[in-house]
Amino acid sequence: MDYQYIDDAAAQDLAIQSGRADATFGPNASAAYKAATNGQTKLVGIVNGGWPLTANIAVGTKKDNGLAAAYAEALNGVIANGKYAQVLARWGLSAEKVDKSLVNPPGLPKPRSSRSTDSRLSNK
Repeated sequence: MDYQYIDDAAAQDLAIQSGRADATFGPNASAAYKAATNGQTKLVGIVNGGWPLTANIAVGTKKDNGLAAAYAEALNGVIANGKYAQVLARWGLSAEKVDKSLVNPPGLPKPRSSRSTDSRLSNK
């Protein structure tokens, strides 16, 4: 099996359509959208980007602008009334659902730097 690194979505699509690639590996939302709209691809699996931990997607705003709580409240409203699930289902993204929007949830742990733990890199 040969692997290719293609960092351009259009080039990825062309590689699949022309037979130069058999599959792509990237964000679920992009793959699900393409499968739902172009009819030329099929979503065949999902891998959590933070596996084995969950890696959630975020909405970012300028710090202390007052929008974070409003966004979370609005998203929780559409989660509660079912519209969120309808939109995700429409685009084949039901696997991406969250049960609740959170403001500043804990993220994935930061990897330990080899510089801070490897004494061979010390200036002593």
